[in-house]
Amino acid sequence: MPAEQVVLAGVRDIDPPDLTMITEHGIPVVPPGPDFARRLSEAVAGRPVYVHVDCDVLEPGTVSTDYVVGNGLTLDDLHAGLTVLADGDVVGIQIAEFESGEDQETTAHAASQVVRAIRPVLPVFGV
Repeated sequence: MPAEQVVLAGVRDIDPPDLTMITEHGIPVVPPGPDFARRLSEAVAGRPVYVHVDCDVLEPGTVSTDYVVGNGLTLDDLHAGLTVLADGDVVGIQIAEFESGEDQETTAHAASQVVRAIRPVLPVFGV
């Protein structure tokens, strides 16, 4: 995917080589924080969007992941961000880095929370 088509949202732990590439290519980065949804909408600027959600972008403990870094997005942040994107042209969505929890009940609960958070974009796909 060409760099000019990429927006990194919710990232907060970028390795120096990746940061160099992001900077060199002018890739917009929308970190967690106040007005996340508005800032995400501005970065996307009405372009078609393929949403890729790595669950490790969420605040640790929200769902089980192998990669844990504090100060992540809340499920409400994710929902709000996807709500503004759903007003545009969402062409696809992928969920990654979702690990099984301690037990089946924990995993099912976490999965249902993620589905609720991504619900704004699901009607685009007839769901």
